[in-house]
Amino acid sequence: MRLLLITGAPRSGTTAVGYNLALPRSAGLLYEPFNYRSGLREIDRPFEMPGAFGFTEAKLDAIVERIGKLDLQIKTGRRPEDTPMKSIAKTFIGSRSNLSYLLCRLNPLLQTIVWKDPMAVFASRDVAVRHGITTVATVRPPNAVAASYKRLNWQPDVDGLIAAFREKGWTADIPQIDAAAARTPAVLGAMIWTMVYNRLMVWANETDLLHLINVQDVVDDPIGTYRDLYSLCELPWSERVERAIAASYAAKATAKKKAGIETLPQVAHVRNRDLSRINEYGKQLLTGDEKEIVAAISEATWRDLRAVCTRHFARIRRPRPMEGPLAAAS
Repeated sequence: MRLLLITGAPRSGTTAVGYNLALPRSAGLLYEPFNYRSGLREIDRPFEMPGAFGFTEAKLDAIVERIGKLDLQIKTGRRPEDTPMKSIAKTFIGSRSNLSYLLCRLNPLLQTIVWKDPMAVFASRDVAVRHGITTVATVRPPNAVAASYKRLNWQPDVDGLIAAFREKGWTADIPQIDAAAARTPAVLGAMIWTMVYNRLMVWANETDLLHLINVQDVVDDPIGTYRDLYSLCELPWSERVERAIAASYAAKATAKKKAGIETLPQVAHVRNRDLSRINEYGKQLLTGDEKEIVAAISEATWRDLRAVCTRHFARIRRPRPMEGPLAAAS
């Protein structure tokens, strides 16, 4: 089975891109097998990476092979905070990861597994270079990602990630932060964002199979950008796919007009969310102190990353004739 990895920092748009690349009937979405809460049973911690904490290249190779064969054992994903109904559902159906796995197995037309997984971002170099798998890494501005962490009140184990970086020898990629600065969810999100993209920019120089895509380019021209991504990923483009993408972004535009910049719910995935709207909301959500700390952590990386995204975007763009009605409607 052919694999395609969609990754990037958490909260960077991997879900939308993953789902839209899995629209062909011959494709199926595999949702976050590296999620340590609800993914594969052998995943013990966030951001497993070859060469740190006993996670070896051999373990990664075995996982990639089993993903390709759809031969996986996935956790139920039950959490203490789950409602009784959700807990019962997870007992019988499993987590979102398990449901996506079952749907892939039930698809008789399946040829490509779209592996959507921000938790696999630090394995992406090996996935691309050693396994020859096309990898798309999504990018959002650091302020937007930091604001998303704050909205969700996420408090990830950044110290554990720093320890893994030190074990790997990636000390130069660890952001420096004033010891007196408060480690709020927004600051922790900015630290993870910076570590993710410092690494991805290094690896992007090692292989042409790793592509960094600014999600704003997708928002600005969804039909054109997805058509190019489909060509890059060797996925079949069709009128059905184009209509689905056009309808998705039209719904988001409608939601934006109706909602304005209102408070977003404290859930990870907002229905018909508009990335431009969420980015604007993020600017309002961060305090002045948080904006200063986020800028100090991520500003240099963001400057270099924008240039890399521009080069990668130009690389995947293809000449095309005048757009048809569906594209114009997007």
